[in-house]
Amino acid sequence: MPETNKIKAVFFDCDGLLVDSEPLGINIARQTCAEFGIPITETELQACIGISDRKWYSDLLEKHHSSLNIEAILARHLELNLAQLDKVQPFAGAKELPRQLKNLDYPIALVSGSTRAQIDVILKTLGLEGLFDIIITSEDVGKRSKPDPYGYQLALEKLNESRAEDDKIKPEEVLVLEDAVSGIRAGLAANMKVIGVKNAGIQDISAATNTVDSLDKLIRYPVDNWATADLQKKSHKMPIKRQYFEMIRSGEKTLELRIGFPNFAKINIGDNLAFCSGEGETINAEVTGIRRYSSLREVMENEDVSKIAPQIPKDRLQIEARKVFSKANVASHGLIIFEFKLS
Repeated sequence: MPETNKIKAVFFDCDGLLVDSEPLGINIARQTCAEFGIPITETELQACIGISDRKWYSDLLEKHHSSLNIEAILARHLELNLAQLDKVQPFAGAKELPRQLKNLDYPIALVSGSTRAQIDVILKTLGLEGLFDIIITSEDVGKRSKPDPYGYQLALEKLNESRAEDDKIKPEEVLVLEDAVSGIRAGLAANMKVIGVKNAGIQDISAATNTVDSLDKLIRYPVDNWATADLQKKSHKMPIKRQYFEMIRSGEKTLELRIGFPNFAKINIGDNLAFCSGEGETINAEVTGIRRYSSLREVMENEDVSKIAPQIPKDRLQIEARKVFSKANVASHGLIIFEFKLS
């Protein structure tokens, strides 16, 4: 049977997806319009999100039957933008996810309505220069900006140029990451799967193949599952000693014992536990069971201790636990056992 869910490449948008540059773009569009005497409403300003500056100004001038020189307007907008672009902040996962995909040998492309000069500034700010295999800019697509699928089609065409005929990637094997309606429409029109990423946006991304709150939430899932997994599942960071981290990785440790502080008390069955080592590695696991206790003795009497801390004798574990869990904290917050499986 064919592998219908197999993903072979991932394409990224830029503004609003990797960096929070859209508020800056709106403010600069407002300033540029004021300088050139172009009347503008807030609704019209919001419409610049997700499309190229050229298309937005072109549509605006046409609407107002203006004969202003669009090249002069675009040059001024770009000048103002480049002067502040290095100050924009990355969204969660913007630096990590592209690197993770490259480490997993996925070809990645950037398809943006921004100019090459703007993209170069953003990638330098993120420390991602030279990482993307293909970069498509507003200069490459001309008037065919999103929601036209041409940018994504062109990225795939260029990606396939160096691939053997039997190794060429099909559109349905590409996964697009987008934050804007126009980009989502473009990806879908190119017959690609699209993940709508909310970030700080207010646009309706529900038309996408799947949706997620932020890029960092994707890191814990295999890429082939992005289009179908429940990406809205809550995730909880769980720092852990290297010794136990390796036990979780090997499958020896399947229970985690914690004091029921408010942050742990909010964890529910089905949530994700992101176990973090001191070296920056992460193992993701799904919570399959939760049990609450009022004392260490209850834990020792009712739980299989070997699944909490393999290779540590039961009596020794109780001693070690007492060093970490004060009687006052246990009395106030209780203890929680999380049962989990690797995801």
